[in-house]
Amino acid sequence: MAGSRNICLPEKDESGIPLNRLWTADYTRFLILNFLIGCTNFIQVATLPEYILGLGGSKASVGVSMGFFSFSALATRPVAGILLDRIGRMKVLIMGSFLLFLSLLLFLTANSLEQVYLLRAVNGVAFSLVSTAIITLIVDITHESRLKAGIGYYAVFGTLASAVGPALGMGILQFGTYTHLFLGNIIMGSIIVFMGMYIVLKGAVVIRESGDRGTEEAKPLRAGMFAPVILIVFLGFSLGLILTYVPVLGIERNLTNISLFFSFYALSIVSVRVFGSNFLDRLKPFRLYATAVVFQCSAFMILAYSHSIFPVLASAVLYGSAFAMVQPLLNFMQIKALPSHRKGLAGAVYFLALDTGFASGSMGFGLLLERTSFLHVFTACSVIVFSSIFLFTLITSKLED
Repeated sequence: MAGSRNICLPEKDESGIPLNRLWTADYTRFLILNFLIGCTNFIQVATLPEYILGLGGSKASVGVSMGFFSFSALATRPVAGILLDRIGRMKVLIMGSFLLFLSLLLFLTANSLEQVYLLRAVNGVAFSLVSTAIITLIVDITHESRLKAGIGYYAVFGTLASAVGPALGMGILQFGTYTHLFLGNIIMGSIIVFMGMYIVLKGAVVIRESGDRGTEEAKPLRAGMFAPVILIVFLGFSLGLILTYVPVLGIERNLTNISLFFSFYALSIVSVRVFGSNFLDRLKPFRLYATAVVFQCSAFMILAYSHSIFPVLASAVLYGSAFAMVQPLLNFMQIKALPSHRKGLAGAVYFLALDTGFASGSMGFGLLLERTSFLHVFTACSVIVFSSIFLFTLITSKLED
């Protein structure tokens, strides 16, 4: 990998530090970068619905805007996976960082729905490049014995962004205008570019897995290796509904402090991963997945009947806990399903599936919401997500073939 230092396993590096240590300087930098990138996205997720409605858009327009972001990210994932394994992680990281900064800068000129849709599409391409590069780099620099934990904390920092981003965006709008909001995002985008350039110039310590690489490369890709994709789509489906339409639910039901949902959602994820990771790692995968699905469905039904902030916050805790349980499990399953030299592909496939579900959920439920109500939408999502339990055993058996 260009710009990286390759280390063949011994158990310690030249400084005597164990290679299976998780919290290295490189790992921390990637988590911070992931957090900042997530903040730029979630600031827009929480604030653009009102901006779009102010431009004359409808609830469906909000879903279309999110769909442009998700489908452009989705279309870019396969390309990102190929580029990561061919031209190197660092080049993809820099390309995505500059494109993200440019898209954030141009929001200052967006004064029509068409311009918002276009910039959200560019956002999606940039986000796809940088997010796929970061998760692949995290897998590269993390010892296999700490990989589940590494992925889990990666999710925690992304989730912190989902809490800080909306709160920051709505806080800016409370005392300023959308111009101030866009300027804040531009500043954050410039920090991302400078951090990316520093990481490239410094290089990252890459841990090469032991084993016969030639044997790994000779393994053909089989359909069963991509089986976790189905379950990841279900997760993205529910996530698209939650992140896109909880702000709209707040507007419709006059819940002025709806941004607290994202804070409680993030706090629950952080709490589960930090304090419960050892317990969760001991659970059998089916029990873990089924518990997460039950938590998700409970959150949906509580939201369906919520007309005050307290049940909304309870649903945030349930959904956040479910996400903390299932996201590292599914990501780890997809990484381990593919040969070790296809890490870029594994990251791209994971996000491709998540984007597919997210885009389908945000756009599909937006169209359904135009014709029905939140009660019907959340009920429908509960039924769909619950049905994924019956697929889990079949999919895990395919991975063992």
